[in-house]
Amino acid sequence: MGSRASTLLREEEIEEIKKETGFSHSQITRLYSRFTSLDKGENGTLSREDFQRIPELAINPLGDRIINAFFPEGEDQVNFRGFMRTLAHFRPIEDNEKRKMCVPWVCFIQCHRVFSFFPPVMERYLL
Repeated sequence: MGSRASTLLREEEIEEIKKETGFSHSQITRLYSRFTSLDKGENGTLSREDFQRIPELAINPLGDRIINAFFPEGEDQVNFRGFMRTLAHFRPIEDNEKRKMCVPWVCFIQCHRVFSFFPPVMERYLL
């Protein structure tokens, strides 16, 4: 499984994702490995069902909301790039300008109590 993750993610893709999301090289490769282990269909995308196989999300009362965060309206699959874009909303931000742009998103999450559940689930089972 580890070799599959390293062979399908090219170095230039990692660099693009680093620039787009702010994750480090090692975080991206670890998340890609986790992404591929969740991808039971081995088609390079995750479905809602793939996320529901994570036991902590399946039993979490806010699990559906957390899972829905990964899927734009009308979409039923998310590729690795989309997966990383969504996770990037939850990583710490050092740049004050970017932090200001994320305040509405964080307020939305906190208002819906996802903030207190999402990071522990994702850090523990995705990273």
